[in-house]
Amino acid sequence: MMMGYPAADIALMSGAHLEGALNSKGMVEHLLTDSRKLTFPDSTLFFAIQTKQGNGHDYIPDLYRQGVRHFMVSELPDPESFPGAVFYVVGDVVKALQQLAAHHRKQFSIPVIGITGSNGKTIVKEWLNALLQYKLKMVRSPRSYNSQLGVHSVSGECRNIMSWPFLKLGYQGLVKWHCWKKWLGLPSG
Repeated sequence: MMMGYPAADIALMSGAHLEGALNSKGMVEHLLTDSRKLTFPDSTLFFAIQTKQGNGHDYIPDLYRQGVRHFMVSELPDPESFPGAVFYVVGDVVKALQQLAAHHRKQFSIPVIGITGSNGKTIVKEWLNALLQYKLKMVRSPRSYNSQLGVHSVSGECRNIMSWPFLKLGYQGLVKWHCWKKWLGLPSG
């Protein structure tokens, strides 16, 4: 969950070109990358991510029938087939998600605790949460997600300056570390 943003702001933050119902008054408060996890269709932005296993664009009709009206896409479907829907057209959906999460993260001047390493990241994240949850409001990456998607789901949960994000970062070399630093606004070190 994240603060509500209107379509024009989402487009600006993600570098998207808007198509479809450009006069939409709906606010985006939830980011969705897995169509099976839909809970708040009226305020959800679905990211149609293409992977080796599948194409997120294939789920747009079903999500539309369930009430979703905001879609980040790299392949524009026929907007006339989806009345009232807003399509954010980008070249790379994952990159747009990262840009949106980075912009949202910059709205808060709160510390981020990033946990890296070869082994033990999940247990350390859970131990820290157990120790500090009664003193600080915390958000953390779900389960053992340490991918680009898991980290950005936590960014969206930061709603006020009292949230401390705990992130389990999949460390895949120096290039990946520089990407995490950029997306999350982490200091050097």
